Amino acid sequence: MPEIAKPVPAVTPQMVPYAVVMIKLKEGPAIVSNLPGVKPDRIRYEMPVEVVFEKVNDQISLPKFRPRAAG
Repeated sequence: MPEIAKPVPAVTPQMVPYAVVMIKLKEGPAIVSNLPGVKPDRIRYEMPVEVVFEKVNDQISLPKFRPRAAG
């Protein structure tokens, strides 16, 4: 019997608003992700960021980004 995909859970109120961003990596490619905890109006073009991984389950971790600390 084929496995049935489970629906994506609804967005919780503490997750919104959020912005979908495109991050250009130093290595060349770009990745679509978001900046959790950063208000959309605080996001700037070419804002320096660093990757953090959000564990979804034992098999999946998603790359997310946060502003890079100055210095």
